[in-house]
Amino acid sequence: MDFDLGPQEKFSFGQFLFINTWWRVWWRVWYRKVQVRGFKNIYTKKPMIITPNHQNAAIDALVMVGIQTRQLVWLARADVFKSKIARSFLRFFGVMPVYRMHDGKESLGNNEKIFRKAVDILKANRLLAIFPEATHWGFRRLRPIKKAVPRIAFLAEDLSDTPLDIHVLPVGIYYENYVGVRRNLFVNIGEPFPITEYIEMRKENENKAQIALRNRIQDEMKKYMLHIPHEGELYSMYDELRFICAECVAEKNTFQGSSMYVDFQIHSKIIEILNTAFESTPDKIETLRQETEKYVHERKELQYRETILATQGGDSFDIIWNCLKLLVGFPIFLVGFISTALQYKYVYEIAKKAAKDVQFHNSITFVLGYFVIPISYSIISIILVLACSLSWWMFFVIGAILLVCAVISFDYRSLAKKTYHMLRYKIQDFTNSKRLTDIQHQRTRIISLFCELF
Repeated sequence: MDFDLGPQEKFSFGQFLFINTWWRVWWRVWYRKVQVRGFKNIYTKKPMIITPNHQNAAIDALVMVGIQTRQLVWLARADVFKSKIARSFLRFFGVMPVYRMHDGKESLGNNEKIFRKAVDILKANRLLAIFPEATHWGFRRLRPIKKAVPRIAFLAEDLSDTPLDIHVLPVGIYYENYVGVRRNLFVNIGEPFPITEYIEMRKENENKAQIALRNRIQDEMKKYMLHIPHEGELYSMYDELRFICAECVAEKNTFQGSSMYVDFQIHSKIIEILNTAFESTPDKIETLRQETEKYVHERKELQYRETILATQGGDSFDIIWNCLKLLVGFPIFLVGFISTALQYKYVYEIAKKAAKDVQFHNSITFVLGYFVIPISYSIISIILVLACSLSWWMFFVIGAILLVCAVISFDYRSLAKKTYHMLRYKIQDFTNSKRLTDIQHQRTRIISLFCELF
């Protein structure tokens, strides 16, 4: 596969205009709440290689585009560039291919051209973004990273007449839910660090310097993301306990920052406590795993989320207030459901058929929705303007109203489900349900076992 990479080292006004209009609006519709920590670090006036964790396919790259206004140039796996349409689309967005062994041994030679273009980008003081893990997966764990970043960084310094002072910027991306729409997103941007000391090390031993820089990047990335170092049943236990035991850890520690950063610190602390216990008292971890497994099984049987059990169904006033909001908001929900939610459902079904990898479903749905929704809104707006003999500017007003209704319709469904389960819990609690009492006792036991670890 050989094609023109384009002048990626130069500013693209077309890309800037495209991203900062409907794209950015649609991205903010997609997520209910977005919090970014360390935002200023991405505007450091140095040649930088950004290294985010990679857990959610193409959405990871879209997140980095959505949270800031600087143009990024990405390196991505070459198999997504097979079609001419994909190549044109990805090139427009500043994405360049990286070839791997399974792309064909003969294609690996193309990487030299790619890496030299990456060098031009760094020399132009632009941002180069690479997923060091090379592949994505839907687990809160950093996979072993590759040597692409050290290789490109060292090559850039070699080809520059003067020292570039390249920095690496680690980034942790945390999704409340990998595939859902209108969920929360937290982006933890780390402190950029220079590669100067590794350039000096490289003068003595090339391979040693590459490994050392790779290990440094890996260690830095783990600081800014949730890293659960286990698989299977242990991973599931860790993942559950970071919610079950959150209140216990919050009471015994002081955390500061935004709400999502506080949650991140709590979850990181829980993982740290479990890691220490796993090494020192594995028998206690095994007991905790068994108890957690029983609890999760029973919770699924009762069809409750952890938040409902943690809050014991919530406050009765909240249930009444939620019911009033649902009653008043129903007409708006209906408009949003007909104009947007049904289309989202069909688009998501297309995404599921288009990709076997679950992590791609959200990415495909996002991109298809980006094109389908404006077309749909335009048709509806034109029909209403003509049918009701409205002024032409009402076309834009109707489109904006439909977008607001879409946001409300997605949030409405979430609120309706939450309120239903809150009400169901209160009814079971009022009738002294034995299963409910038992599962709360089991939850208390798990928290007690966890508290014994620290």
